[in-house]
Order: sequence, then structure tokens, then C-alpha cells
Amino acid sequence: MPDVLRTQLPRHAVQSPRHGRAVVVFDITSPTVDRLALLAPDPETVDLIHGLLGRAQQKFPQLEIYTFFVLPDEIRWLMGVPRLRDKSLVLEWLNREIAKRINKLRRDPGPC
Repeated sequence: MPDVLRTQLPRHAVQSPRHGRAVVVFDITSPTVDRLALLAPDPETVDLIHGLLGRAQQKFPQLEIYTFFVLPDEIRWLMGVPRLRDKSLVLEWLNREIAKRINKLRRDPGPC
């Protein structure tokens, strides 16, 4: 692995419209397990995902979510963060929280 990843180079950063600092923008796709339609667009699921995205922005002030959409088997969004490490922390928390709450909503214990 190289010492510096391409996404860490200044030429790949853009000026944040929200905070005015340099961020790297990522196109993220988080599929459901086995591509099951667990994210059906019912009101409870929509509210759950909107709430978690809002909580993510409170918990991680460095996070910028520019757009997102939810399909029955995946979530996609454009995310801006100053460092690659920030992206990892946000995705770890957000994917875990969405999975926990969707499993609870669907009364599914999730993978053992």
C-alpha cells in the first residue's frame, strides 16, 4: 500500500460549502445483507433513516451529507469528510445503527 492514498492528496479535496474547509467527497453504497429488500419505503423506515442521518451529522460535526437516496436493498449518499479516517468512523457507526434499528423494526435478531 502506498504511503499516501490518492484521496489524501490536496488536489482531490474540494472546498466545503458548509464549513469552508477542504473535504474529500465520497460516493457511498451500503447494500443490505444478501440484497434483501429490508429498506422498504414505509413511513417507519423513512423516519428511521432520516433520524439516523441527522444524528450522524450531530455526532460527527466533520461530516457533510450532500445527498442520499434509499432503495429497498441499499442506501447511497454523497458524503464529504476532511480525512479518510472520518469516513470510516461515520460508516461504522451509521451502518451499525441502521442495521440494529431495522432489525428491531422488522423483529429480526440479525446475524448471530
